[in-house]
Amino acid sequence: MDQHKKIQTVAKIIKEQEGKAVTVTFIKRTNNEKRVMNCRLGVKKHLKGGTLKYNPKDYDLLTCYDLQKKDYRCISLDAVLEVVAAGVTYSFAE
Repeated sequence: MDQHKKIQTVAKIIKEQEGKAVTVTFIKRTNNEKRVMNCRLGVKKHLKGGTLKYNPKDYDLLTCYDLQKKDYRCISLDAVLEVVAAGVTYSFAE
């Protein structure tokens, strides 16, 4: 699967969950560590106002709410290894 198709597929799987929790395994860009995150999209309760100084889509990032850290985090869509959504595991390891 080419990189652009992978990014679109991963984003689609996560967005289709419509706010339900998903588990995403990916490689962090900052230090190349493997990270497993339980997250949700659409969480507005903890917003503090303001805007990002960049557009996450320009960097192949998806902003979501980390259920363990209780804060917003970005997922590197191009570095996703696995997504577990609605009991189904999607593997993107190459």
